[in-house]
Amino acid sequence: MYLSSPYTVLEILRFMVFMPLIHLSQSHCFQRFPATTKPVAVLFGAYSDVMQITTERLILRPWKHGDSAEAESLFRYASDPEIGIRCGWMPHRNVAESMNTLNNVFTGDENYAITLRDGEDNPIGAIELKKAEPGDHAGEFVQEAIDSHSLFDGVDENKLERALAHYNGDRVLGYWIGRPFWGQGMMTEALRSMLRHAFVDLGCNAVWGGHYAENPASGKVMGRCGMRAVCRKDGDYFPLIDRSYDAILRVIMKEEWERSADKASNQEKPIDCSAMQAGKQR
Repeated sequence: MYLSSPYTVLEILRFMVFMPLIHLSQSHCFQRFPATTKPVAVLFGAYSDVMQITTERLILRPWKHGDSAEAESLFRYASDPEIGIRCGWMPHRNVAESMNTLNNVFTGDENYAITLRDGEDNPIGAIELKKAEPGDHAGEFVQEAIDSHSLFDGVDENKLERALAHYNGDRVLGYWIGRPFWGQGMMTEALRSMLRHAFVDLGCNAVWGGHYAENPASGKVMGRCGMRAVCRKDGDYFPLIDRSYDAILRVIMKEEWERSADKASNQEKPIDCSAMQAGKQR
């Protein structure tokens, strides 16, 4: 399971508590596609701003609001304490709570249910590209690190400042996937397809994200997709779970994504997040 970045209560509710999407009636079903190793994105019927993205093993598609089977599948994984706590929200207590989340929280314009391409079309996770806005914690934390000269070694401060100048037009990443699907490369597959969507379809200049320092698995997923760790924020408070965690902030810029000859092969050497203390920063 993976955390994407530190947020306020409202941001957690809109973002990581579960990923939102445009309301669709149950009659708008999902189209299957021929096998492909590259992501395929299609507009979803009359809802021209809703896309379905197909990868080798997954389909990222709109949430089915008001659908009891959808809520039950969501509850199956969202009730796992190993999921919610790592994302900054409490595990779901019942299907009714999952239905409420499905109908009232999943409202973002780029929020997708992760489903298995060869499965039963039930959600096994979620992924979102949230619109970056002034005052978002991700942008604020990175700016603080620039101002205090505490970026990680090797991070180009000027380049990062130029990226922050376009922050309001960018996206902040959030995602999670059910525990039975950990360790199979599925989250990496979904993230790669979303980065392509962000830069090719949405015209982003950069995609931002973050994870708990003690959750290096999420950092490895982002690192494999080219998202570089730029700074650390210690003691960030998550009010929904009444806990504080240290967070690692990451970013990938459009030119970095474009420079890769094979965009799916962006790699980053594994890092020891526990070693990313203030003394390790410059």
